[in-house]
Amino acid sequence: MILGHGIDLINQNRIKEILRRYGRRFEEKYFSQNEIISAAQRNKRVSDYAKCWASKEAFSKALGTGIRDGLFMKDISVERDRLGKPQIYLNSRSRERVDKIFHKSPGFDIHISITDDFPWVQASVIICENTKANNYSLP
Repeated sequence: MILGHGIDLINQNRIKEILRRYGRRFEEKYFSQNEIISAAQRNKRVSDYAKCWASKEAFSKALGTGIRDGLFMKDISVERDRLGKPQIYLNSRSRERVDKIFHKSPGFDIHISITDDFPWVQASVIICENTKANNYSLP
């Protein structure tokens, strides 16, 4: 059963301008350490951060709450699995938030799709009920 669905669209030029103005402060406030390292290694900071931003916004919309009430962008991490598929990982605070909102046990699944066509990036996130426990905690 689908618990929530959210989408977001962002212009990469917006992220480029924010990075130019705020640099490391912006990165450290909104992105996980793994996201920062990955973007630096791939040398695609603007594109990677735009994809992460859109994904986090889509996730917050799937929750139905947005980013507020103690949930921060940094609590949500977008990382690639070994095949390159994007995955959302949650720290303990964001995981508790999902559990509280949906009252689901033993767990939930998070499905994410990201697409881009410069300068646009779009992300779609679906949160659905799961009959077996999952671990979406940060590695």
